[in-house]
Amino acid sequence: MLAALTIAGILLAACAPVQPEITASPTLPVELVPYHTATATITSTPPNPATATALPSPTPTPLTYTVQTGDTFLGIALRYKITLAALQSANPKIDPNSMSTGTVLIIPAIGAVAQADVTPSPTPIAVTLGKVYCAAYQDGGMACFVPVYNGQSFGVESVSAVIRIAAKGSAQILSQTATAPLDLLPPKATLALSAYFPPPAIQPEQASAQLLSALPVASGDQRYLPVKIQNPQYQVNQDGVSSQASGTLILAAPKARASKVWVAAVAYDQAGDVVGLRQWQSAAPLSSAAGLNFTFQVYSISEPISRVDLLAEARP
Repeated sequence: MLAALTIAGILLAACAPVQPEITASPTLPVELVPYHTATATITSTPPNPATATALPSPTPTPLTYTVQTGDTFLGIALRYKITLAALQSANPKIDPNSMSTGTVLIIPAIGAVAQADVTPSPTPIAVTLGKVYCAAYQDGGMACFVPVYNGQSFGVESVSAVIRIAAKGSAQILSQTATAPLDLLPPKATLALSAYFPPPAIQPEQASAQLLSALPVASGDQRYLPVKIQNPQYQVNQDGVSSQASGTLILAAPKARASKVWVAAVAYDQAGDVVGLRQWQSAAPLSSAAGLNFTFQVYSISEPISRVDLLAEARP
């Protein structure tokens, strides 16, 4: 079966004002066509795999974007149909985790994905990638998800992978970088990565994912605050296309205060494939003196939602 992200708004948080709801899988007005495969491996790879977009011109006209309240690096990258790595490379002096409203970002030419974006890191921490799931849009684009499990006894951050899709009997292979909606993947936890293939994306018979990066997080790293989701719940709507996620965020450390808080919702279908992903960010800070309630919707890119898993991240 073919598996893994949606375009729309999954998605690394711009740790400044961020939309209360960043969507990695928004409501889709068009019919999606899922593609299923018997295997999740690509049998052959040409010397120069095709990319989803054309190479940039020698002197592309740079675009700029002014960060608005609610924006994240991931959401901006998805909006302009570029990889997260390409956006970060074009803005090396901007910290995605301390970006504020009014920050001006350089948007690289669409399709200007450097080879480094699809070259594996020399020593990524061993995490487990699951089955890729993709669904096509009527406009010719493709959204793909892949679950990632951290079996280590410590957390990892900056997890990314390259997703490749190929048509049966064709030498053409398209590649895109898949990123996570949270920076931190706790030990023994599963999240999902997402990627978007702009039109014209091929109708794939095969798909695979290869780990690009996963960095260790030292115990007690003060960039992250221990946060728990108390009473996590989800309620799948009658049509199965969307589900409401809710719960209460609690900081475990006494006298702690988080200025940035995110929740990621991963939606699975009955077969266990990831079919939806959404990132939510709180507009209010979180302190250990009181919990913070959240409620938001996550949407499926194709198959009905069977369950929703929730993960949280908090930063000082």
